[in-house]
Amino acid sequence: MEQKCPSCGSCGMPMKKIEDFGGRSLENKYCVHCSDDEGNLTATFEGIVNYYTDDFIKQRGLDVDQARKLAEESVSKMSAWSS
Repeated sequence: MEQKCPSCGSCGMPMKKIEDFGGRSLENKYCVHCSDDEGNLTATFEGIVNYYTDDFIKQRGLDVDQARKLAEESVSKMSAWSS
């Protein structure tokens, strides 16, 4: 049975290799892009939403309002932002 790789609790990025994990620790729940060298979360909700808004506009051809709404809905489900 294939084992699923973990994903970042902040942005959802799949963490497939040690270099993907914040602080290069397999125990870290955040990726290298969302955390500092010690693995502490440094990303902000607003920053992740902005990233996904831009991505949804480019990749899906959504207008800004649609993309922003989808980004906020998607990001708010991530463990870092769901509480």
